[in-house]
Amino acid sequence: MLEALPVLNKIADFTRTDRFRQIALNQVRGDFRFDRDGLKITNFVLESERLISVKGQFTVADGQIDGTFEIGITPGPLQWLPGSQEKVFTTIHDGYAWTNLRIAGPVKAPREDLSSRLAAAAQSAVIEKVEATATQAVGGAVNTVKKGAAGVLDLLFGN
Repeated sequence: MLEALPVLNKIADFTRTDRFRQIALNQVRGDFRFDRDGLKITNFVLESERLISVKGQFTVADGQIDGTFEIGITPGPLQWLPGSQEKVFTTIHDGYAWTNLRIAGPVKAPREDLSSRLAAAAQSAVIEKVEATATQAVGGAVNTVKKGAAGVLDLLFGN
């Protein structure tokens, strides 16, 4: 069981899917090496089947973590994240929509780059939708004015 990870709580909040807060794992594996330089884990795989899959590598040394991952989420929950599939989770394979994830910083409070990319994608998608709606509304209003003006001209000049 995996729970209480800040990145998973953010994914749960963004996707409106509480299943991300406490995940039953089907698979966790990796190649571990520990020496005087710290812990290095390669070929890391963590999966909760039909929910999330994480693959990558990371190091933990001197209280710092530094890792690069691919994170896959089943497409269903992504419907709640405007722009997420078009701009962030852009690759689809093995039943998941995938993106890259970088985690770095103190082990007790690591920073991740996924939240900011999801927020930017959502903001961009909302702006694009507003622009399209405004363009459509203005275009409709212009057409109405043109038709109205043509009708007035027909009345005045008898065309």
